[in-house]
Amino acid sequence: MKVLFFRSLLMVLVFTSAKSIAQESNDLLKKRVDNYLNENISNGLSGAVLIVRNGEILLSKGYGFANREDNIKNTPKTVFDIGSNTKQFTAAAILKLVEQEKISLTDNLETFFKNVPEDKKKITIHQLLSHSAGIKTYSGSDFDVISLDDFLKYVFTSELLFSPGTKYNYSNVGYSVLAIIIEQVSGQEYEDFISQYLFKPAGMQQTGYLLPKWKDKLVAQGHKYTIENIGTMIDRYKEQNGPTWHLKGNGGIHSTSEDLYKWYLALKNNIVLPEHLKEKLFTPHISQGREGNSSYGYGWVVTETSRQTKVVLHNGANPFFFSEMIWFTEDDVFIVYSTNSRSDESEGVARVVQRMVFDQNYQPEPMVKSQYSYILEFVESNNLNNISKLTTSFKGKYGFELGDKSVLNRVGYFLIHQDEKNEWAIPLLKLNIDLFPGDGNLWDTLGEAYIATDQKLRAIDSFEKALELQPESNCYWCDNATDKLKKLKTTE
Repeated sequence: MKVLFFRSLLMVLVFTSAKSIAQESNDLLKKRVDNYLNENISNGLSGAVLIVRNGEILLSKGYGFANREDNIKNTPKTVFDIGSNTKQFTAAAILKLVEQEKISLTDNLETFFKNVPEDKKKITIHQLLSHSAGIKTYSGSDFDVISLDDFLKYVFTSELLFSPGTKYNYSNVGYSVLAIIIEQVSGQEYEDFISQYLFKPAGMQQTGYLLPKWKDKLVAQGHKYTIENIGTMIDRYKEQNGPTWHLKGNGGIHSTSEDLYKWYLALKNNIVLPEHLKEKLFTPHISQGREGNSSYGYGWVVTETSRQTKVVLHNGANPFFFSEMIWFTEDDVFIVYSTNSRSDESEGVARVVQRMVFDQNYQPEPMVKSQYSYILEFVESNNLNNISKLTTSFKGKYGFELGDKSVLNRVGYFLIHQDEKNEWAIPLLKLNIDLFPGDGNLWDTLGEAYIATDQKLRAIDSFEKALELQPESNCYWCDNATDKLKKLKTTE
């Protein structure tokens, strides 16, 4: 589960005075933000936005579609994968065990596990929570099946990045270790524990992995590169009987805007944790080592505005979903944005919204449509004879040349297996090769397109060209090209 904190974090946080907050009525603010978001649906906005001020919901609304094929719109009840925002639940669950006097934040790994290597024995729960244990970021792909024993073997045999407690390194692995500790100490499955002690007291019925009674029509379908429907992560959990240890406790929990509002109220009103433990979530325990003043608490990033007011926030993502939560605790402004069509262009929505909340004179620029979506729209609205106009059209839209070779490659690959407009696949891939002639991966994709269209000899030529262009190292397409060539030549 990836996390994307904090691209230009200090540039986008509020630089206005507290006085400006009261200058705009809730109704006017709601209208202004809603208009902006509605106007950007055509630019690819697809998700849900929640704005809360002083405990009152200013805006809670969906935009775009949870399911494009069935024309099911996003709403505040739509269920999204909220990614690494999961970590705040794991952190709160650990603090619940502290409240129950079952563990201490200074307990170390040898308290819970046998045969811990010497270099990891003294890693504490505090260090796992604050990403200061020195453990690597990733252990594997989210859906790669791994047993608990094999996961712990990976943790204990991996080399530490630094001496525990001395530096910061964001670690999904560390939060999965915390989930294991929760299970061992409580005697319950991780999801059972957080449901009983966090979600139920908060009134959250649509948050979790598999325990909620999900309604299929309310679960958002994810989209790869904003164009390809990949279904839901919940379906993947069902296939694998829950999240793997690469994901459990560090990411992948699903929730709704309505439930995250309830979570905000539960934290604000000390429903799930007493004040002294809740504050540990929002305490800046260790600097993230970036420019500015951001630190990591427990499951939350902690920073401040130019007004020296406190902000806690977190986000999370996989290739299809993105979610961000921002809480200006002293101003009591809470913002949530979740999308089922992640793109670089759409990740800044929560930052735009928070600036609109604090600056009534701010007029944001329209969201930029993803390049993948723009290319696909060009395909859908043109006949193949107009392909020569594509690059000119692209430059007219974005103001620069098509310089990312992955865009046409991915759109072309997507079109290979589509029922409509699939005749564009090969011409797009050939155009991409003309633009970037020295890239073997593009020839590999073209070979796949020729296989799909039963053009065997051209497929062979393409895969051979892909191998001719292999680099000295890290040829990520060579295994595929070699395998496909072998199969094609065997059947000659």
